Amino acid sequence: MLGLGLALPMTRASDPPFVGALDALVGQGASIARAWSQQRLFAAYTGAADILRGNGSGSPEATISFLANGDYDLTAAEAARVAGGGTQAYRKTWFDQSGGAFDATQSVAATQPPFTTSVRAKGAIGGIASTNCDLPFTGNIAQPFFIYAIVTVSSSSSRNILGQSVGANYLRDNATGSLTTKFATTLTSSAGASAGASSISSLLSGTSSFIRVDNSTVAGPGDAGTSALSTDAKIGGGTSSVNSWFAAAGATISELIIFNGNPTALAGWAAFDAARRAYYA
Repeated sequence: MLGLGLALPMTRASDPPFVGALDALVGQGASIARAWSQQRLFAAYTGAADILRGNGSGSPEATISFLANGDYDLTAAEAARVAGGGTQAYRKTWFDQSGGAFDATQSVAATQPPFTTSVRAKGAIGGIASTNCDLPFTGNIAQPFFIYAIVTVSSSSSRNILGQSVGANYLRDNATGSLTTKFATTLTSSAGASAGASSISSLLSGTSSFIRVDNSTVAGPGDAGTSALSTDAKIGGGTSSVNSWFAAAGATISELIIFNGNPTALAGWAAFDAARRAYYA
């Protein structure tokens, strides 16, 4: 019999530690050169997601964080959109989660890509037609490297997922329904990504280069050249405004990761790709 006044000890299981989408791949040997996402990708990353600029009075800016579960804080993003009587938010900075602080930043307000939640439930850049929008970042990545992007395809002309100001190197969705990767030499697929959401990726490794859509190879192995991704790299841009990914209504980018080397041989790669597409579906 328990005596009055005695309290039983209360125990409570602690919340499980956060695990990011890239943690398992890194544990298997993946090397990450750059990583931008609408979701926190690493347990070790504790920084913010991005900086949004609203078009309200005074062009207010807000730094948006990730929630405890790793999701992007859409409530804070919506507050940034309507601040000062605004109607649209634009991404000024997308913070790099790789640990190298290679943040993608567009200081010119007129060419900051719009931020939307109407196309992607998790949020994305793009969605409304805006000519010549991009997010520059420092490249300097030698081959082999692997570009991985979660996108919504909606274009009637050639659009760059990733490009350069100089050198005309890029990963591009073409108006003809094909995809091209070019780093000195052009490698083009016979088929492209269907309208809607897809993972589009490309290994740049000289004559062993390839292009994939939803983890299925659509071009290569073949020769895409041996050029490095140079300093003047741009998310969604390139040498000409007509090639901006964001110039087409409905076209978005939710995630862009650049790996050193080729991660697709890792045991967890197929599951990673499937999970990323499912997350943004």
